[in-house]
Amino acid sequence: MKKLIVIMASFIMLSLIAFAQDGIKRGAGVYGSFNINMHETDFSQLPNVPNCCPRFSSGEGNGFSAGLFYELPLSDNLSGQLRLGFCSIKGDLSEIENEYIIYNDQLETAEIEHLLTADISALTFGLYSRFLVIEGLSLLAGVNAGFPMSKKYTQSETLVKPVNYGVFENGRRTRNESEGDIEGISSLFLFLDVGISYDIPLNKRKSLYMSPEIFYSFMLNDVLKDENWQINSIRIGLNFRYSIGYEFASPLKPETD
Repeated sequence: MKKLIVIMASFIMLSLIAFAQDGIKRGAGVYGSFNINMHETDFSQLPNVPNCCPRFSSGEGNGFSAGLFYELPLSDNLSGQLRLGFCSIKGDLSEIENEYIIYNDQLETAEIEHLLTADISALTFGLYSRFLVIEGLSLLAGVNAGFPMSKKYTQSETLVKPVNYGVFENGRRTRNESEGDIEGISSLFLFLDVGISYDIPLNKRKSLYMSPEIFYSFMLNDVLKDENWQINSIRIGLNFRYSIGYEFASPLKPETD
């Protein structure tokens, strides 16, 4: 049964390749995307930043990516892409901690929200392969390296419940408020990106394209050198590409007697 599935999948793939009409041409362009960032964490505090949170486990946030790219065809259906750009992978880490308190000689449960906002961005350098499945539809995969630029944080602990009464030992409903640079951050982020795109020609000569694309970006290392913290992203965007290798039709020569 497995062999039959492999044979059928191979046949379908070869059939799709056979129907490809226009091969990949050398080109260059710009790209941009909206990023949905998903933080997977396992630490209680940032290095040298006091925090009473038992453990940050996850977070989310939005960002964007933008940059330039160059594409070099390796065959009719395969090319290599070089991308240089900027990527924002910021997010909010939030955890609720329950603690017992005594108020008016009665035992109650208090809720404390631990909030850590990480504003992280990077200069990115990516190497990708693009495989043209059928005319217009392509699969992409590659490795993206990010060099941290912004690495700011803000944090606070807030007494959420009880709502109308209760304070911390400092006489306020918030404590451990701080902001600054994140210490111990990795000097290089590595991402494995896989995606899909579809080329839409913008002129009759098919030298200019607009391509909607979607990527899933998986972080291969950790944000902090000594803590578990990965940031994976879904990137939804567009790229505009000009085919440098397009050849204009030769002008007609006037007939001579």
